[in-house]
Amino acid sequence: MLASKLRVAAVLRSSTRSSCSQTLAHKTVSIVDTNGKPGIVQVMQSSVAGSPPLLLLTGTGQSCVSYSNHVRALADKLKRSVYCVDLRGQGQTQLSLDDVSLKAHVRDCGDILQALAVREPVDVCGFSFGGRVGLALAALRPDLVRRLVLTGVPGQRDAVGRTILRSWHVALQSGDLTTLAWAAMATAHSPWFVTRYEKHLPEWTKAMARGSSVEGVRAILAQSHADDPTDEMHSLTLATRVACPTLLLTGDGDRLAPPETVAQLAAVKGWPVRVLADAAHMVPIEQPAAWRAHIVEFLSA
Repeated sequence: MLASKLRVAAVLRSSTRSSCSQTLAHKTVSIVDTNGKPGIVQVMQSSVAGSPPLLLLTGTGQSCVSYSNHVRALADKLKRSVYCVDLRGQGQTQLSLDDVSLKAHVRDCGDILQALAVREPVDVCGFSFGGRVGLALAALRPDLVRRLVLTGVPGQRDAVGRTILRSWHVALQSGDLTTLAWAAMATAHSPWFVTRYEKHLPEWTKAMARGSSVEGVRAILAQSHADDPTDEMHSLTLATRVACPTLLLTGDGDRLAPPETVAQLAAVKGWPVRVLADAAHMVPIEQPAAWRAHIVEFLSA
């Protein structure tokens, strides 16, 4: 496998700041890209002596910086290191966008863990796009994953979910991520959340536009979301290859991954499903404490 052949460089730079009982570090690591050139990966981490480490993978258009509170809180509760990474096409990570397939992300995850000097299987928690990557990682590299938590990952996406995804593709045609950010606010959040935080939405949409690139998000949407059931990277197919204990989470108002489509994925292996109340697709944002509590309970079992 290519991942075993890639040479990994040392950490290039690191800046730390103390928060609560944990130290949060935002740093970069270098891996060899698929084109043979050096690539830079952004990592947010909280280092704790316990094990196994937790690998946290975020959604399309998100970045590790926006998950800093989750990194700190999960490290504090689990008493182990937590690494949140910007994958290919996310945030400020600098990797080629020629191949942004799930297989490429799996290779990257193996190289990133090697760059971080992680020498044991990790627990993986992935949200939405990050959940698809986590599912593929557990299926294709079972040696790297001890336990898996997926949030907002459907089996077969339904008509509403497919329509929302198409609307995001159309929004990207503007060449401005702010347009996509507004579309995501309207389709991926709960009505109560939008109502309560309406005055903050302009600020948040601008932050999303600054934190990612149109090219990266477009590549992720085009190459990492298989809806064809015959595709070997389709979630229902990948699930058949996963051997590790797995928990599925979703919101009761999620239109991209409704509870019934998440239950369809869970049925492949009889995985448990937890549906969080008063949450749409953005469960980690709308119900952060409850989301983390489910993760901690499952990974501590």
